[in-house]
Amino acid sequence: MSETYLTVLWGNASNAAIPVPRSVVEALGSGGRARVHVTVNGFEFTSILASNLGEPAIGFSQVRRRESGIEPGDAIEVTLALAADA
Repeated sequence: MSETYLTVLWGNASNAAIPVPRSVVEALGSGGRARVHVTVNGFEFTSILASNLGEPAIGFSQVRRRESGIEPGDAIEVTLALAADA
């Protein structure tokens, strides 16, 4: 099962995160610290659900931003699925 949604990448030049709606976390049925496969505008990686300012989020490192060409403030399409090893 996967969940797809539209959002904007949070952050600044130093730190960035992909916000995750609570409804998506609930739909995945995995709790707040699950390993997830992430697709952002076609760029794929595996990460762990975390929190940013008390809201569910996934960190998006400078390396990933450079590789994907996505920067804070960009509109993004995100698809999350539980990682196969979750």
